[in-house]
Amino acid sequence: MVTIVELEEENEEIETLAVKKQILLEQSGDVLEEIHKTRELMMEEFERIHIETVLSYQEKIEKEAQEYEQIYEETKLRIEEETVELQNKLCEFLEEIIEEKGKLIELTMQEKECRKITDEIFEIIQNWTDIGFIFSQILGMREAQNVVEDTCSEETDPLVVKILDKIKQRIFGKVQTILRLHQSNSEKIDGVLKRIDEFLDFVELGYNELSRSIFILVLNSMKNVPFNTLENQDLTDDNIDNVKESVNKIRDFLSYVPLCQLRPRKSLRQFLWDEIDSYQRYNDIFFDLENL
Repeated sequence: MVTIVELEEENEEIETLAVKKQILLEQSGDVLEEIHKTRELMMEEFERIHIETVLSYQEKIEKEAQEYEQIYEETKLRIEEETVELQNKLCEFLEEIIEEKGKLIELTMQEKECRKITDEIFEIIQNWTDIGFIFSQILGMREAQNVVEDTCSEETDPLVVKILDKIKQRIFGKVQTILRLHQSNSEKIDGVLKRIDEFLDFVELGYNELSRSIFILVLNSMKNVPFNTLENQDLTDDNIDNVKESVNKIRDFLSYVPLCQLRPRKSLRQFLWDEIDSYQRYNDIFFDLENL
């Protein structure tokens, strides 16, 4: 049976437990409040750190974006400059190609013109060869005429007159042929003399100006031979000798003219020679082409 004392002790223990419970409740409230405050502080700290991190990343991203933007602009500018430079180089290259092609076209046209002039020169030489041959025939006929006149005392003899008239007619016919050839030559010579300095050269591992000068002298002499004096009815030995002297002089001069070396001045071949000469001068070297 429970005694009063035991009940009192149990009541005291219950009260003590109640007090402890109250104390624990109060302490747990403080702990909860501290936990709540700590949680709020931690949340505030997390939020601050998060904001700082976000701002840091944002700043970093903006900085990198500016750097990339600068790199992009610099790269874009460099590409534009390189593009312009390449376009300019391409334009220059195309202009050089067009210029070179134009030169070759011009050289081809000039070469055709030069070949035409060269053909005219050889026509002149051929005509002059014919003139020389016909003039030698005239000299022979003139010699025959003098022989007939010297040996026949009776110049009124019909046979002598007939022979002399026939000789004179043949001489006159030959003179007319010479005059036609001379007229044709004079026209050709005028055209050649106007263009020879521009279009033609005597080339033998370089220019031969002496041959050019002699040839120009020959052409002028050809044009100025007084063949018209042979048309006189009273043809004298002085007329013949004067023409003969001019013809012989031209023949002698022609022997010094190397027609085999006659070349178009601006031919493609000469263009290559010019390039070689230019390379030699620029690099201060010399090719011994004569011993190749």
